[in-house]
Amino acid sequence: MKHIWKNNGERQRKKKRQEVRKNVLNVFPIRRYDSDLDCYVLSDGSYLDLIAIQSKDLVNAPEDDIQFDCGQLTRFLNLYADDLKLISMNFPVNTSVNQAFLKAKMEQTNHPRERAWLQLSISELQKLDRHTSKKEFFLMYFADSADTLDNHRNTIIAALQTGRDGLVQFLSAEKKHQILFKMNNMNTPIRGRKNLSEAPSRKWGRGELQAEEQDLQLLSRIQPQGGITFSELGVIKTGDGYVKILHIYELPDSLGRFWLRKLCNIEGAITTIDIHTEDTAEMKQTINKSLSEQLSRQRNSKNFAEAYDASKRREELAQLYQELDSMGDTMKRVHFRIILSDPVLVHLEERYAKLEKELYADSYAATVMLNEEKREWQSLYQPYRVQHQQPFYVDAHPLNASLIAKGNPFHFSDLQDEFGTFLGWTPCNGNVIFDEFAKSNTRKHYNSVAIGDMSAGKSTLLKKRLVARAARKDFVRTFDVSGEFSMITEDFGGKVIRCDGKEGMLNPLEILQAGEDERISFTRHIAKLTTFYRCHVPDASDSELIDLQNLLRRFYRSLGLVPELRERITGLSAREYPIFSDLRRFIETEIRETVVEESEGLKQVMLETELKSLMKIQKTITNITDNYGHIFNGHTSIDNIIDQRVVTFDISTIKDLGSAVFDSQLFNMLSLCWDNCVANGSIMKEKEETGAISFEDVVRFLILIDESHRWINTKKPHLLDLITVYMREARKYFGGIMLASQSIRDYVPEGKESEHIDKLKTVFELTQYKFLMHQSSNALPLLDSAFNNVLTYYQRAEIPKLGMGDVILAIEGERNLKLHVYLDEVNEKPKFKGGV
Repeated sequence: MKHIWKNNGERQRKKKRQEVRKNVLNVFPIRRYDSDLDCYVLSDGSYLDLIAIQSKDLVNAPEDDIQFDCGQLTRFLNLYADDLKLISMNFPVNTSVNQAFLKAKMEQTNHPRERAWLQLSISELQKLDRHTSKKEFFLMYFADSADTLDNHRNTIIAALQTGRDGLVQFLSAEKKHQILFKMNNMNTPIRGRKNLSEAPSRKWGRGELQAEEQDLQLLSRIQPQGGITFSELGVIKTGDGYVKILHIYELPDSLGRFWLRKLCNIEGAITTIDIHTEDTAEMKQTINKSLSEQLSRQRNSKNFAEAYDASKRREELAQLYQELDSMGDTMKRVHFRIILSDPVLVHLEERYAKLEKELYADSYAATVMLNEEKREWQSLYQPYRVQHQQPFYVDAHPLNASLIAKGNPFHFSDLQDEFGTFLGWTPCNGNVIFDEFAKSNTRKHYNSVAIGDMSAGKSTLLKKRLVARAARKDFVRTFDVSGEFSMITEDFGGKVIRCDGKEGMLNPLEILQAGEDERISFTRHIAKLTTFYRCHVPDASDSELIDLQNLLRRFYRSLGLVPELRERITGLSAREYPIFSDLRRFIETEIRETVVEESEGLKQVMLETELKSLMKIQKTITNITDNYGHIFNGHTSIDNIIDQRVVTFDISTIKDLGSAVFDSQLFNMLSLCWDNCVANGSIMKEKEETGAISFEDVVRFLILIDESHRWINTKKPHLLDLITVYMREARKYFGGIMLASQSIRDYVPEGKESEHIDKLKTVFELTQYKFLMHQSSNALPLLDSAFNNVLTYYQRAEIPKLGMGDVILAIEGERNLKLHVYLDEVNEKPKFKGGV
């Protein structure tokens, strides 16, 4: 070997070099990685590169997306004339970043339950690393020169596109090295291996192809570790086990939609598909000759079966000729190989026998090429034309470009948020590692909605989100209708507050922090009290509400509690704020002054109108103080919960007191949560913007509202307006609101389907995540209306069939994901009582 890379200094020379086995160099053509061209240089001086193909759940993907992808693939295959190799393989799951984040959180807490839940999350991620993988797809392409490489790369990008809606994405050098390592060491996990890109980096000039220069350190890491031999009949022996390469030599007569999925989604196998472009004129001559032969067979047939077969074959050939002639479809030659591996030879033979039967049942025929094991292995890194220069080769399958594209095999879905915890699995066996506070170009806010019938798993989902946030010391506020969140709350040392006034009171007239400054807080406080009033007087006129707002401003001004008169009006002691009895006396005083005021004409009419309005307001305030004073009329006496991480508001004791009390108290408590959220978010925002803390270490604020349909529905548009404000601005303060209910019909009561549906749509549009569980089929039209047809046809049909724990997660701006929510029978189920 003429060239060996050396590192700086004599220290490196003293180290024992790893060897690259000579027999490996004979079968492994890669010699080095050119960092300028971002590709590999082969032994003959040519180039090889890899690019990733983005997959999706083809069963649940929108039909428009599938058709678009098929069109892109067809266009690409017609444009790209050189040899290609499609590769599908199972790649190990790597959750090291998630684990490191959770371990850092463990070091920051001494709370035993927080540590226990964090350890459970870490253990789940470790199990995923050990026992699961993700299906990944790659495109391998070849070039004889640097210019040709650029042209090929540009063709791929132009035809298939990159980015969120594209079909391909670039790979780092490290990822490419890992792919080659896995292809050479199919029985060895990649997890925990030294970074393969750490080899010294010698720069070659662009296009400087010196075949015999070799990066021995890189080769020693990606080669078949322990060497490779081809002595076993039909079996390749590597240092980590055994390999069989199956060659598909017969395809079914009829190839339907996604037909390549069968070959490319075999568990634990690597599939390669070599694609070569045929000369169209030559192919037409061949087809024309075959048509004549089939016509002769049909005419000279001795029975019906022979005539029928010949006629059928003529029709297929005629259609193929027409596609080549009129539609511009190119003809390809295609090889299919399936590579099986196992550390134990007996197990490998069992897998081979099982797969061969499965393929045969689907009308595929596969075999191992005896005495050709070495050439079959070499084919993994060779273009089609090189394979067919060998003395022995197998005829490839003639397939047109559109038929290959129709077979779209890129079927896999998963979700791995960088700082998420394990939530469940997709039907493609992909992991869902979810973080509702993940931020990207498409995920811009943190609100959610969960809709699922009884026993669908909605409560389990909410509790998992509570645990996931509480364990990492985020703030969580839960509105609990049934009392089933109390155990988890107390497990974290949190506080359960019953909202019937017996355990303290929250004064609705106390001005809470609701915005970035005191003016905004005061304006929103008046809006909140207006909504509070409408809860008690749903049919209040606009004129009456305007009079109320003016009255409240005069009332607070008389106390000096307005931004114009006082620098700080939020965060004062409880006794500095008025109560409803004070407001009642103020109204009575205004009524007396209005009664004694003398006037004539128009002014008298105006005074009489104002007096009527004041008396209506007085009547409502009197009802509040006399009948519900134990809940609303008093200074705040609930212990300060601003520093309490986990709080559950038990509203089970007021849910039967009527909608006026229930709605107004719920919004009263929600206002307190919003005050806490703004207080925390303002601090976090300043720290994050100044670099005092990183984005992932920001303390979040999650509000969970179960049975939210009780007060968020089309019958109560005033409440919809207020919750819309909170949901719109929560992201500014690192806050998120999760609404939950049993049925979409609960949000749209009978007879109200269209009156305020737009307001409800706005609320749902502000949810980044929509967790849709089992719903009856008669609710589907309302789902379409409320969610603006975010579901595909297939997903829509699936909703009534979903089982317990099955969810369709629609991520706004990204994709829809079907998953099954995982429930730990030992650690979670005993704590998640009710609704499991």
